Order: sequence, then C-alpha cells, then structure tokens
Amino acid sequence: MAFHTSVDELPVITTWELASHYESKIKPIRGRSVETKPLGKRSNDSVTIRRDRDKIIICLYSTDILTYEKMGDGQTMIRICSGGWATQSTAKVIGHILKTDTCRRRGTLWISFDVGRDARWYALHDEVGHAIEVTTDGYSGFNVVDYLPPLVTKIDKEKIKEVRKQYKAFKQYIRRMAKVLGDADGIIRDIPDRDVVLREHGLALSYARYDGEGEPDESTLDNFHRCMMHMMYASWKYESWNTRITSYQSMYRCLEGMIKKYHHEEITYKERYSK
Repeated sequence: MAFHTSVDELPVITTWELASHYESKIKPIRGRSVETKPLGKRSNDSVTIRRDRDKIIICLYSTDILTYEKMGDGQTMIRICSGGWATQSTAKVIGHILKTDTCRRRGTLWISFDVGRDARWYALHDEVGHAIEVTTDGYSGFNVVDYLPPLVTKIDKEKIKEVRKQYKAFKQYIRRMAKVLGDADGIIRDIPDRDVVLREHGLALSYARYDGEGEPDESTLDNFHRCMMHMMYASWKYESWNTRITSYQSMYRCLEGMIKKYHHEEITYKERYSK
C-alpha cells in the first residue's frame, strides 16, 4: 500500500445506510473474474466497496480498512483496520471517508475522534487482528467502543542505573583524558596504529566495563583507551564534521547511546500506551 492513492473522488461514508447506498449504486467493472466496484473513479480500482451478507466493506488494494455493520436504534458499527500498512495512502483514505483527522507518526497511523469537547487520538497499530471499533448515528460524531492501545517501549530507570554503574570508571577515565588531550581531531590524525580501533561498537563497549572496586589496573586502563579511541575514530571516519566527538560531553552522549542500544533488552520493558 505504498502507492499514491487519490481521495478527491471518494465519498464521505459515516453510516451503514450510506455505505449500502453506494454499494448498490456502483456497477462492477465488466470482464473481471472477481466482482470489483471502484468507490471513486472507475479507472482507479485501488479503493473498492463490496457487500458481505449484512456488512459493507471498503477495501484499499487487498486490505479491508472499513467494515460497516447495521445496529439497532439507527446506529452503525464501523470497524477500522490498517492491516499493518502504516502508509500515507491508508491514512488519507480512512480520514477522507470518515471525515476525520489522521496522521502517520513514527511508523504508526493515528486517527482522531472527538470525545466531549476534545479531540483524542487513537493508534491503528500493527498487532495481529487489531482494529478500532466505533459506533455512530451519522450526526453526533463517533463513540469508540473497542480499542487496544499500542505497546510502547520504556526504559526502566532502576535497571539502567545499575547498568551505568559498570561504566562509571570508564566515564571518569574519558573525563580525565579529555582534559589532558584537548581537541580530539588532532589526536585522531596522529594515531600511529589504526588497529587499536575496534571494528564493532558492541565489542568496544565490552572494553568499557569495570565491575571491580578501587582504581582500575593497567590492563583495564588499556581497554579503556581502546574503547575511547574507537569512539573518537568511528566518529571522525563515519560521522559529519558537526557531530564528531571532540569533548567529554559528546563522548558521554555517544556512550549513553551505545549503552541503550546494546543493553536494550536488559533495561527496557513494554506497556500499553496511555495519555
């Protein structure tokens, strides 16, 4: 569903009655082995509509994105699903047909419904079988009746604090070295043996750990030096001029990023998003 889909010719459909009207009105394209009813222009069959017993289904390419079901008291149940396709096309089509705001943020589709006087955003995330179910009478907005918030990754503050303790001695080392050596660019250019630089960030991080008590011994300091050289050289070689490690502060940020990446499973947990 990464292809561009125009919504200009698509109607607004917020009730089962409207969906049934369009499904009955639209004639299928002749010569197709499978009945195909384009919801917009007949030359564009990316968005189609069909009837399945008492349900009316709107399909984007091969994904059923909107399912309308008639309920009592003039209410319509609408099941909204992205099928895991978090694309701009999916957001545009759903938003246009339901006449509501949609957006795509960090790989997830979000749809807005009015709750009281406020607009609340709901995620159309890609968990298997996930959908948002709303009811409406076509006049007074939507009422969300079934919604499962997405899982979000969070950092456990106590666990990352324990992990950081393993690198406390290394942080002290690079702070002292930064003061002594000054500008990192000059140091990098004068490295006599580039083999001192470790080729993998994960391996470099292992050289920065120190669980002992008291001052590190000479072999540990050698490991600290190799890790520090790795961080500076990797930055000098691969990053832009503006992001090179030239100070203790920037080296510290680099170390924090490496810790969060290589201790990810250890320091994170998942919970349902709540706002």
